[in-house]
Amino acid sequence: MTEEKVRLESPQKEGGGRNGGVSDGEMPRILNEALLAGMREVPKGETASYIPELSRADKTDLGICIYTRDGKVYEAGDAEKRFSIQSISKVISLCVALQHCGFEKVFEKIRMEPSGDAFNSLLKLDMTSNYPYNPMINSGAIAVASYLMPVFSFKELLDYAGKLCLDPKIRLDERVYSSEMGHSARNRAIAYLLQSKGIIECDVERSLELYIKMCSLGVTAKSLAGRFVFHPFSG
Repeated sequence: MTEEKVRLESPQKEGGGRNGGVSDGEMPRILNEALLAGMREVPKGETASYIPELSRADKTDLGICIYTRDGKVYEAGDAEKRFSIQSISKVISLCVALQHCGFEKVFEKIRMEPSGDAFNSLLKLDMTSNYPYNPMINSGAIAVASYLMPVFSFKELLDYAGKLCLDPKIRLDERVYSSEMGHSARNRAIAYLLQSKGIIECDVERSLELYIKMCSLGVTAKSLAGRFVFHPFSG
């Protein structure tokens, strides 16, 4: 990303309201400074390589979006360029599961503890625990998908994601989905291990397919900022 790509939007004139101690007039400057600081770190990073399509992403893309509590939106950089949501989708799936299944059902066979291992590890699930450590690692998220698969179609979950993120244009990225399905050996191993422990009680392949589809949604920084408006500001 070059500095020429920096774009700022402030829907309110300077001197307006305040959000968390920051005036509306100050917000564009703060976002611009944050964006430029982030751009200096970009050369140090690499794109994910375990899924071929993800490795083709432009690592110089960088965007920031903030929704304020009174509904104003501030953007900088590539805030509206789409990318693959990947593990952030676990939050959306968990929201649906909690609403439909309830807290006790969801956490009957999924714990709420840090795993201390990689997000796609199956070591502790296989060796020391009969349950995924939490719903934000792959084993827990695949278990959550198995709760949703018999009840909701992917289209219904896609519509829910669009409403939750204030983004009706969220769609399945077919190239990412195809690439991820073609390189899903570890997640498939996790899914069948979950079945062997009695955690997945429905169709394993369809549960895995739903999980991977949710990870393959095309979103933007603005989508994700919209998604997190709900909890801090409206409970």
